[in-house]
Amino acid sequence: MDEIKLDGAMVTLGTDLNRKFAWCLRKVNGVDCICLHERIAGGSSFFNEKDFITAIPLERVESCADLLIRG
Repeated sequence: MDEIKLDGAMVTLGTDLNRKFAWCLRKVNGVDCICLHERIAGGSSFFNEKDFITAIPLERVESCADLLIRG
């Protein structure tokens, strides 16, 4: 796996229904993404490389949403 570099400003998006994961918008290796982070026992997340799970490029989400809406 390539090295992950979380850079730029970050906007938190909240959590999932089970409050197991935390979501945010930020750049990953220079690409705008929705990031998924693990939450610690107290319910918060560091939103850093330590608790980072994966990232989905916003471009992919936008194109899928476009197909769904205009499909």
